[in-house]
Amino acid sequence: MKILVVIENTDAPDSLTDMIKEETSHNVVGIAKEEMDGIYFMKEDVPDLVITDLRMDEADRNALFSRLQKNVGGG
Repeated sequence: MKILVVIENTDAPDSLTDMIKEETSHNVVGIAKEEMDGIYFMKEDVPDLVITDLRMDEADRNALFSRLQKNVGGG
């Protein structure tokens, strides 16, 4: 499974990614600390799962998921 992590908190993405790599066989395809970086990673490789911060600005979150929907052919 390809996982993209998009979390604005400075320490959380690295900690979460380390845990995923150590405890699972899943592949983290990108770590983004802002929505635009997440969109860049989605252009390179469409993830199966996106983990994001619920506290992310609503406009940023909507842009991220709008782009994801377009990349997978859902919109």
